[in-house]
Amino acid sequence: MLNRDNHPLMSPYMQGDVNHDATIDIFDCVLAALAFGSVPSDPQWNPHCDVNLDNAIDIFDMVTIALNFGKQWTNP
Repeated sequence: MLNRDNHPLMSPYMQGDVNHDATIDIFDCVLAALAFGSVPSDPQWNPHCDVNLDNAIDIFDMVTIALNFGKQWTNP
């Protein structure tokens, strides 16, 4: 078949899923909180916590995680 995906995503990107475990939960909040206030040059910088990709882990990233809290990806 021509419309077949031979390389499907195993767990797709979910905005706010910092640790990429397909669930947005307290662990994602904790990781973002540990990196809060950091920028790429800081030792506590975690690029996965920069949810909105603005090179700063700030309140906007925390709000995005909070708004998606409890979401979970399930295989269709």
